[in-house]
Amino acid sequence: MIPTLWRLGLLLALRSRVRPGAPGTLPATATRVILGVWIAALAVAALVVVACVALLVWVVVRA
Repeated sequence: MIPTLWRLGLLLALRSRVRPGAPGTLPATATRVILGVWIAALAVAALVVVACVALLVWVVVRA
Protein backbone atom coordinates (compact mmCIF):
# COMPACT_ATOMS: atom_id res chain seq x y z
CA MET A 1 0.00 0.00 0.00
CA ILE A 2 2.83 2.43 0.80
CA PRO A 3 4.49 2.04 -2.61
CA THR A 4 1.12 2.84 -4.18
CA LEU A 5 0.91 6.04 -2.12
CA TRP A 6 4.46 6.96 -3.16
CA ARG A 7 3.57 6.50 -6.81
CA LEU A 8 0.39 8.54 -6.37
CA GLY A 9 2.29 11.36 -4.65
CA LEU A 10 4.97 11.37 -7.31
CA LEU A 11 2.37 11.31 -10.07
CA LEU A 12 0.52 14.27 -8.54
CA ALA A 13 3.74 16.22 -8.08
CA LEU A 14 5.00 15.55 -11.59
CA ARG A 15 1.62 16.34 -13.10
CA SER A 16 1.66 19.70 -11.35
CA ARG A 17 5.14 20.42 -12.63
CA VAL A 18 4.21 19.61 -16.21
CA ARG A 19 1.20 21.94 -16.33
CA PRO A 20 1.32 24.30 -13.35
CA GLY A 21 -1.92 26.10 -12.69
CA ALA A 22 -3.95 23.85 -14.97
CA PRO A 23 -7.23 22.52 -13.60
CA GLY A 24 -6.73 19.41 -11.49
CA THR A 25 -3.11 20.17 -10.62
CA LEU A 26 -1.54 21.19 -7.33
CA PRO A 27 0.03 24.54 -6.49
CA ALA A 28 3.82 24.74 -6.62
CA THR A 29 4.16 24.73 -2.82
CA ALA A 30 2.16 21.51 -2.51
CA THR A 31 4.26 20.01 -5.28
CA ARG A 32 7.46 20.78 -3.40
CA VAL A 33 6.03 19.35 -0.18
CA ILE A 34 4.94 16.13 -1.89
CA LEU A 35 8.31 15.69 -3.59
CA GLY A 36 10.12 16.44 -0.33
CA VAL A 37 8.10 13.90 1.63
CA TRP A 38 8.52 11.35 -1.17
CA ILE A 39 12.30 11.80 -1.25
CA ALA A 40 12.49 11.66 2.56
CA ALA A 41 10.49 8.42 2.56
CA LEU A 42 12.85 6.92 -0.01
CA ALA A 43 15.84 7.98 2.10
CA VAL A 44 14.36 6.32 5.19
CA ALA A 45 13.62 3.16 3.20
CA ALA A 46 17.21 3.11 1.93
CA LEU A 47 18.53 3.47 5.49
CA VAL A 48 16.34 0.58 6.64
CA VAL A 49 17.68 -1.61 3.82
CA VAL A 50 21.28 -0.70 4.67
CA ALA A 51 20.66 -1.43 8.36
CA CYS A 52 19.12 -4.82 7.55
CA VAL A 53 22.03 -5.77 5.30
CA ALA A 54 24.52 -4.66 7.96
CA LEU A 55 22.70 -6.72 10.59
CA LEU A 56 22.66 -9.74 8.29
CA VAL A 57 26.38 -9.41 7.61
CA TRP A 58 27.08 -9.04 11.33
CA VAL A 59 25.06 -12.19 12.15
CA VAL A 60 26.79 -14.20 9.41
CA VAL A 61 30.27 -13.06 10.48
CA ARG A 62 29.60 -13.90 14.13
CA ALA A 63 28.20 -17.36 13.32
